[in-house]
Amino acid sequence: MEREIAWRVFAREYGDSTLLLRSGEERAPAYLVTPTGAKVNRIYAVGTLVSVENKGTEEEPMWIARLNDPTGFFFIFAGQHQRDVGAVLSSLQPPVFLAVTGKVRAYTPPDGDRMYVSVRAEGVHVVEGPQYDDWILDSARSLKERLDAWKILSEDPELGVEGLASHGVGRHIAEGVLLAQEHYGRPNLGWYRDMLVSALQTLLPEYDGLHASHMFPAPQEEGGGGEEVLSRVLEIVRELDEGPQGAIWEDILDRAAESGITPEDLEEAVEILIDRGELYEPVLGRIKLV
Repeated sequence: MEREIAWRVFAREYGDSTLLLRSGEERAPAYLVTPTGAKVNRIYAVGTLVSVENKGTEEEPMWIARLNDPTGFFFIFAGQHQRDVGAVLSSLQPPVFLAVTGKVRAYTPPDGDRMYVSVRAEGVHVVEGPQYDDWILDSARSLKERLDAWKILSEDPELGVEGLASHGVGRHIAEGVLLAQEHYGRPNLGWYRDMLVSALQTLLPEYDGLHASHMFPAPQEEGGGGEEVLSRVLEIVRELDEGPQGAIWEDILDRAAESGITPEDLEEAVEILIDRGELYEPVLGRIKLV
């Protein structure tokens, strides 16, 4: 059986995906088709490991890690059949740069209609900043190829796989784009183009260290009292972040109240900042800057 390529896809788009293809044949690969047309069976992701937790037992572990890239985060799973991966994850102290190779994993609750996507890890290893930068570039190139294919398709919506291929589009991209068109319709190409640019901006020398998601917030991130509250919460954590375990939650809560931030807005702001990769929770009840 031909080994599937490991796609480079940004976390935001991966998490937006709702199309899972299964052939029904035994041992046949499953594919997650993203909104711009990446047809993913295996994925290679690099980012900042911000949390690791065993949701299972010692006998039957289920390690769940959160990996942030410039656009959002991946959920990484390693169960009892990936004990070597789990052993590596359990030995790491976030935050570190981590590379993950794995298979797509998708779950829809029986009583729900939302698909939750993650990565079932096959291998993980710690990397340095330059490898992370290279992954951002590779992911941006991959996304640009798909956006270029959409531009061609918008000029002639009747083009099929062969028609796109005649314009220089790779067959694997052409197939994915057409599947995405059928399932999602035409994606917001400007939105994904802005996401690509924002991710690349994190590579600039003058970049201030914030994740691209700070410059390019997701539409659902309108809670938490707005950017002013998010900035103030970051300042509070920075002021209280002393020692390896970070700021104590009760101290953050008190300082936020002095600034007029309600407990509800504080909790929502912290969740947003964790999702952006600017904060993480090293232990229960402690918040630390990444």
